[in-house]
Amino acid sequence: MDNRYSVVVPAFNCAPFVGAAIDSLLRQSLQPHRIIVVDDGSTDETARVVRGFGELAQLVSQDNAGPGAATTNGMALVDTPFTAFLDADDLWMETKASSQLSRLQADASLDGLFAQGAVSRTGRPPFSGLPIQPIWGRSSLMIRTSRTRSVGRIVDQPGRRGEMIDWIARAREIGLSLEMMDAVLVVRRVHESSLTHYRGAKDAGYLAVAKAALDRRRAGAS
Repeated sequence: MDNRYSVVVPAFNCAPFVGAAIDSLLRQSLQPHRIIVVDDGSTDETARVVRGFGELAQLVSQDNAGPGAATTNGMALVDTPFTAFLDADDLWMETKASSQLSRLQADASLDGLFAQGAVSRTGRPPFSGLPIQPIWGRSSLMIRTSRTRSVGRIVDQPGRRGEMIDWIARAREIGLSLEMMDAVLVVRRVHESSLTHYRGAKDAGYLAVAKAALDRRRAGAS
């Protein structure tokens, strides 16, 4: 069975982190066929860091439009049976891809898989003993590429938050089978410049996602 997969990495002003993120992909026990880094209009050295990997990572540049738009543009370039994602400030464990591909190949009814993640505020090993949480987001997802086309684009929300929650909800609404694995396969690096670090007004994105889901339910019931 064809187990080739591509990884889409949306990146914005993440020069201190994106190199380690790409390294974690290259250290996979089953390496990606293609790494697509979409630079979302960064003003720091993100592009330079990515170019330092040469042909190992493909750099795509766009004007700043948000992580959803960057991920969508990356997905359009994928030509492998499976697609995975990684936020530029997160990391994969070495068996992440092989574990998820094995599960997907064993069960044709599964469309996509998420995984548990270790939450680190340093981003440096060791990663044992860290808090663990389910990662219902980009960095842990491996999915059949054909199914990403069914769901469509990832829509950026107010405050640049909640776009993956919206996409997952839409995926479930059209019948995709998405499961959470028990295995810890990613490292979530939380730092001062990450979107998940700050709370407050930016949380409007989550409210917009909830309202959109409710509106779709009402429209379907009418």
